[in-house]
Amino acid sequence: MTNRDANGNLLIADPFDWTEIGRRYHADGSLAKIIKQRIVRGITPDQDELEICEEWYEQPLVDEARRQADTYQRKVDEAMKPLAVIPQAVQAKAINEGWANDGKQWKRWLNDSDNSRLRITGGRA
Repeated sequence: MTNRDANGNLLIADPFDWTEIGRRYHADGSLAKIIKQRIVRGITPDQDELEICEEWYEQPLVDEARRQADTYQRKVDEAMKPLAVIPQAVQAKAINEGWANDGKQWKRWLNDSDNSRLRITGGRA
């Protein structure tokens, strides 16, 4: 059974209705396999259609941002600096919605408090 939230995003009510068809692991150099993304498929009973969903796990991305922030050393003559770790789901959303090349929209995403844990350098963009 599936439901949708106010924004139309798919909510999985019963995860046993969905079959896992793929996984991507975080490449942190360790032997531990930390799941970064899970891809599941299922049939929606209300529309009788096959839906494929990506499930992203936030913690590996937060850990990567923290690692990069800890190792980052600003150079005096640096023209560009890394701002944040951007999840692939956000990159895909930007392409699909047509704001992948819109600097103002990226600035809005970077300065959103929900994304502060993904920042590498402090301050606002």
